[in-house]
Amino acid sequence: MKRAIMIVTALAAGLLLAGCLQINTTISVNKDGSGTIDQKFLMKSDMMAMMSGLSSMGQDNQGDSAQSDNGFSLFDKQQLEKDAAKMGNDVRLVSAEPLKTDFGEGYHAVYAFKDVTRIQINQNPGDNLPSQMQQGGSETASQTPDYVRFGFRAGSPSVLTITFPEPQKQQGNGTADSTANQKMSEQDLAMIMQFYQDMRITTDVVFNGSIVSTNASYRTGNRVTLLDFQFNKLLDNPEFKKQLMEGKSEQMSNFQNLGKMFPGMMIETKPTVEVRFR
Repeated sequence: MKRAIMIVTALAAGLLLAGCLQINTTISVNKDGSGTIDQKFLMKSDMMAMMSGLSSMGQDNQGDSAQSDNGFSLFDKQQLEKDAAKMGNDVRLVSAEPLKTDFGEGYHAVYAFKDVTRIQINQNPGDNLPSQMQQGGSETASQTPDYVRFGFRAGSPSVLTITFPEPQKQQGNGTADSTANQKMSEQDLAMIMQFYQDMRITTDVVFNGSIVSTNASYRTGNRVTLLDFQFNKLLDNPEFKKQLMEGKSEQMSNFQNLGKMFPGMMIETKPTVEVRFR
């Protein structure tokens, strides 16, 4: 099981434990470059129950996450205020509240910024996990920031540029002993498929105006989708399962690679996207 978890860590940067998560991030941009970041973060109910069990046994760090009646909660306003600083010096927390759905529990947070060029959005969902759920204290692949950055020029039309990070190279010595080259058994694969079921991570940019032109791959009205990663769409893909079992996770080490390999996913694969709007 440990080997399977290590393979999943390499599957997509920052996806460790993301199988139990749904994360929706919407960045709204005004014509003057100001805007908001709306984020909904949910963890599956069974994972919440497991974390509550650990909490009740005194194995969690109370400084890392808020405590609910069940012993564990992802909603921690002080931590969300710290998360605002990670997004940029110009970002501030406007509102935050606990969130509960049929999928699970988490929070809904809204941040505001005055200058979009001063914000950065981390693609790695592991960065949003409470620290006691991350892999130790060192900076592992699942914790390495993978920032999307923005450029802006006001005018008529205004121009927003979105720059994606370069694909991360898989660490290792390239030998048969490296994590990326370890093969997965049928049992490991079945466990991973079950664990990642219903995982969904989305990132959208909404323009408060009308889009004049864009080279974005996915646009609907005034909305550009940068990422809509639904793991369920991969569950029946034989090529995806084959590459997992053959230990070729280094070929799937980031979202953009997944978008190129499996076109059914809504994942922007251009290194830079430009949107003209007014």
